[in-house]
Amino acid sequence: MIDFDGVQQPTLSPRMLEKIADTFSRKMGRACTAEDAQAWWDWIWPDFESYWSAKRYRNISRAILSWATRAKEYELEKALDAGAVAINVELERKQEILNAEENVTQIDYFAARVAK
Repeated sequence: MIDFDGVQQPTLSPRMLEKIADTFSRKMGRACTAEDAQAWWDWIWPDFESYWSAKRYRNISRAILSWATRAKEYELEKALDAGAVAINVELERKQEILNAEENVTQIDYFAARVAK
């Protein structure tokens, strides 16, 4: 058995996300949004959590901004790709839940064509 104590990922404030996006924009020379910053935060959280657990910074906001200044463009691209996949998976799960409900009418668009 492996015992692991994890810290729940903190939700960043809109202001903090804007600061991270601004950091990315200045560093990478491209327009970045708060959504980009949120995707990056979701991507780096496991690594950041283990690093933060070892160091125990008093000011976690400063540590997050420090990580943002060291981010590379390819890391941001990977984060955005992973965020897009996560959104699609979430939508697929919601659709499966809706389809499993008894009050949903299943429509088979190809049944009418086969009957003809």
